[in-house]
Amino acid sequence: MAKERVEDGSGETDGNRAVTDHKPSASLWPMFVAFGLAIAEVGVVVGVFVFTVVGFLTFTGAVTGILYESGYVENAWGTLGALAAVVLALGFGVFLGFGGVVGGTELVAVPNAIAYRGLSMVAAGFLTLLTAGVGSVRGEFAASA
Repeated sequence: MAKERVEDGSGETDGNRAVTDHKPSASLWPMFVAFGLAIAEVGVVVGVFVFTVVGFLTFTGAVTGILYESGYVENAWGTLGALAAVVLALGFGVFLGFGGVVGGTELVAVPNAIAYRGLSMVAAGFLTLLTAGVGSVRGEFAASA
């Protein structure tokens, strides 16, 4: 690709600047944000455990991808861990706020459907936090090798 001289309006040409035909590519992250949020909502509203977990994993991963790709954060795994902590805290809040019990004669008591939805959010947050931890450890090993 040949470099062309570009004038800046002052009559002098700048040989260091080049005009190219390359257009910036579009990111796919927004599509995954919308998809993940929609699936997570369906999972929470309808009460389907797997949809909630997959939806929150996709949503938090895509938001992290957008933030990392645009340069707002330097560590994607730390950002994913922070988003996982938010989902985990919201899930525990819903679970405990609507009568869910941890411990006692049963390991986990889920007295109603809303507490069940909170439990699915807790599972999604835990799996996302686990993913962030494993990714961070793998990144450290790859950097040291």
